[in-house]
Amino acid sequence: MSYDTLAWTQEWYVREETLREANTVLVNHHYKLELAKKFGGGTMSSSDGQRFPVRGKSLTARHMNIHGGRVPSTYTHVSDQWSTYGTKQIVPTTFLLTRLMWRS
Repeated sequence: MSYDTLAWTQEWYVREETLREANTVLVNHHYKLELAKKFGGGTMSSSDGQRFPVRGKSLTARHMNIHGGRVPSTYTHVSDQWSTYGTKQIVPTTFLLTRLMWRS
């Protein structure tokens, strides 16, 4: 594929609302599979934040001494049937502010 085709596709189709809709279709299909039902009923979930160190400059990473460098976080939601139904990128300064607000 050419760069122009990829850029056009990204601009016209890869948006948060279209990705959310596509993810919903996939999770709903997964929910109906017999194998997925062996893992759970699809009514419970687990959420977890993960941090990934970044070298060099990054727009989403901030230097955080408490984590030893530039560390953006990814917060993921997984159903009890092992389908990922939500992921969010969190800038470390946002995460730190949230933690500070919960302490007060």
